[in-house]
Amino acid sequence: MAAVFVLVGGGILAGVFLIFIEIAYKRQQMKKERELEVARAATDRWRGTIEKHKNKRRKAMLRKIQEQKNLNFLDSYSEKSALHDLPGAQPYQRSAIYKDHPGEEMVFKENLV
Repeated sequence: MAAVFVLVGGGILAGVFLIFIEIAYKRQQMKKERELEVARAATDRWRGTIEKHKNKRRKAMLRKIQEQKNLNFLDSYSEKSALHDLPGAQPYQRSAIYKDHPGEEMVFKENLV
């Protein structure tokens, strides 16, 4: 009968020992998870900062390109050639859509009716 008590006592002591090992392992896991969360937060903040700087540079570059286009347009614009520089102000040209055959005179849709 004493062997049964020794066996039960050994089982209890082994169980307590295993519980302490599990507690220590769980604490170590929790530390790793906290470190991982801190690393994720830092990475997200870093990526956000990089994205902000990238967007600022992109906007500044687009603004600079737009200003250069405006300056180039204003530089090329002169009073003498104002009519020719404006889009759509070129001399009227009839398209080849209304031609029956190349080389013949033009036939307009109004004349076909």
